[in-house]
Amino acid sequence: MASMMIVMESQMTKMRKAAFRTTLTLMEMVGGLQPIKNAFVAQKEATELPKLAIAMMKIP
Repeated sequence: MASMMIVMESQMTKMRKAAFRTTLTLMEMVGGLQPIKNAFVAQKEATELPKLAIAMMKIP
């Protein structure tokens, strides 16, 4: 039973990482299409992204 839980947990982790990578790729694509005019905006986004990623990972 415990080994099943560990397997499930690792599967969830893999799925989350894949979803996270996909999200980052999409954001990079959007970022590439929209050149950031302001360095401050870029800095703000850089600080917001990890928060967003952490929030996403907390969602089961």
